[in-house]
Amino acid sequence: MLAWLVLVGGIAGTVASAATWHTLSIARAQDDFDAEVVAATAILTVELNRSVDLSASAAGFASQTPHPTEAVLTKWVHDLQIVERYPSATGLGFITHVRAADLPAYAASVVGSAPFTVTPPGTRDDYCFVAAMVPLSVDIANVLPPFGSVDVCAVGLAGRPREVADSGRPAAINLPAAFGIGTIAVLAPVYATDADTSTVTARRAAISGWVVSGFDGAEILNDATAGRPDLSIALSVGVNSGPPLDVAATGDPTTGAAFRQTETIASGGTWVARMALPSGPAASGGARQTEAIAGAGLLASLLLYALVRTLPVSRERALRLVRSRTAALETANDDLAESSQELQRLATSRQQLLAWTVEGAEQELTRIALDLHDGPIQSLTAIGYSIDRLLMRQRRDGRGEDSEVVLKIREELSSEIRSLRTTMSELRPPVLDEVGIDGALRDYASAFGDTSGISCATSIQLDGKVVERDVATVLYR
Repeated sequence: MLAWLVLVGGIAGTVASAATWHTLSIARAQDDFDAEVVAATAILTVELNRSVDLSASAAGFASQTPHPTEAVLTKWVHDLQIVERYPSATGLGFITHVRAADLPAYAASVVGSAPFTVTPPGTRDDYCFVAAMVPLSVDIANVLPPFGSVDVCAVGLAGRPREVADSGRPAAINLPAAFGIGTIAVLAPVYATDADTSTVTARRAAISGWVVSGFDGAEILNDATAGRPDLSIALSVGVNSGPPLDVAATGDPTTGAAFRQTETIASGGTWVARMALPSGPAASGGARQTEAIAGAGLLASLLLYALVRTLPVSRERALRLVRSRTAALETANDDLAESSQELQRLATSRQQLLAWTVEGAEQELTRIALDLHDGPIQSLTAIGYSIDRLLMRQRRDGRGEDSEVVLKIREELSSEIRSLRTTMSELRPPVLDEVGIDGALRDYASAFGDTSGISCATSIQLDGKVVERDVATVLYR
């Protein structure tokens, strides 16, 4: 009877220990996967935001340089070191908007050996022609097709450019493979200089073209999975009202995965990143350890049962065997305790990784703010000084009407400088470093009340506690 009790108890303890170890292994693998998802999502968000920033910057340049040629775009790319700053960028182009009344003049301006014949043929209210295309990657430098007189709004991009023009914001588009400039593309509207773009009607009247930029989706995903070779990512983007369009993938996150998770990123559209970890790497280690624990436990139980059965006359020896088995179970419990400590260590590492991710994102925002300060803001300020000198010269010469025009230009330039400085401040709010999170929130509420006319009241109770810099940044945003 005693032998059977020992056998049953040993098997029950073995099963319980193996089940507990298996649960801990799965939880540890899930925590590792969650940390990888957070890190990969942060990298994807930064890269996609950078692609939209490049398109917006190029659109701003194009609005000040009406109908830029390939040579002009190439010089801008060289001067701003676009290839070095955006390694995933593969191509940059300008699509000009031609209204039906202006089509003969545009056709006459196009230099070519063949007659200018619109493709597809037909009379439309307006047309979209690729006026310039600059390859940024060696892989596509020799494969760009001749666009010439192809109306890309009619055959390639359908109505997407008009939707982007109406919205006034850069947006991801379904770029046909014929463009040959990458799997991810962003379209940014370009309006006439100093045109009113406050309404949809005004934007339709002011649209002069679009900047299209292509990016290598595979390279972006490689950056996101660097150091995580087992992580699979499928990236898609929502275009119009249809289903999401798959643009790039590493591995297959749909089959044979032990863990899956979907993240949504808003950057020039709604991006969906489906991530997965294959069952092999995630579960094989824990399964082997669980099998080892179960095998060792069963073997120990059988040995103990045999000893009790073969030595019934020696009660003392049986008691020693029971004490030995008890010690083995205590050792297993100690191992479980060590595993729990390991899980706690991994949780701490995950928190540190999250903190590094937030810090990395803040550093990128700070870099962009410095670029704004040292670049466009300084240039616009210098232009403002030049306009001031021109204004004084015109007033001195008695050209009052010209002075009014220059004064209006100066006021609009000052407004744009203030807007850029506000944007720079929002990218990295200096008020957090100056007065802390409580003062920053009160200043924000006060400024909001002043601009909106809505009365605001703040109540902050920190009780003398110091909020860490990363936490304060996330809370303020």
